[in-house]
Amino acid sequence: MTPVHFSFTSAFILGLMGLAFHRTHLLSALLCLEGMMLSLFIALSLWALQMEAIGYSAAPMLLLAFSACEASAGLA
Repeated sequence: MTPVHFSFTSAFILGLMGLAFHRTHLLSALLCLEGMMLSLFIALSLWALQMEAIGYSAAPMLLLAFSACEASAGLA
């Protein structure tokens, strides 16, 4: 596992652990979810760059749009 993959995997796991263990406040749970989505976005973007395929380039933007909708629904 390369250091880049390790850092994104550990960021996702830390966000998941924060979500699992610190559920007392809604804003902290939303912050953990946003950290998880950010690590997924960056990992998916790097994966699309490594594959060098045009069809995969829209997936990170779609994930980012869904995570923005999730955050706005959580704050509403």
